[in-house]
Amino acid sequence: MKTVNANGVRNFGDLMETIFDGRFNTMFKDDHATGPVMQPPVNIYEMEQGFNIEVMAPGVAKEDIKLSVLDHILTISYDKSEPAKETSGKLLRNEFGVKSFKRSFTLGEKVDAGKINASFENGILKIALSKKEVIKPAQVEIAIN
Repeated sequence: MKTVNANGVRNFGDLMETIFDGRFNTMFKDDHATGPVMQPPVNIYEMEQGFNIEVMAPGVAKEDIKLSVLDHILTISYDKSEPAKETSGKLLRNEFGVKSFKRSFTLGEKVDAGKINASFENGILKIALSKKEVIKPAQVEIAIN
């Protein structure tokens, strides 16, 4: 039962319960069959020439990240099996061993899917998407006979 005081603030016990049952951090989705699945946070910027997406992926090797575009949908995925680790105590929650993540973004008609570049540095995946060149309709002069 959640207890809220007159100012709308939850008590410390309820907050700790929320943290330990996984509702505190929305970066992880807990699939009870396979364990925590990361939903990495992103920053998206629109620039004059295109869009930039930054994906936070600490502890992930760039060789294990896959980027693909299909039907105007950019998909970023990571899937890796982590070896079992022995611990000296009872493990109550394990979020370090991220096994996979997947994020998808609809590109729309403005993005040139053939001109996407990506780099990975210090746990941040940076994706640059170029906008398609705007083709202005040509004006044709028609002679009157």
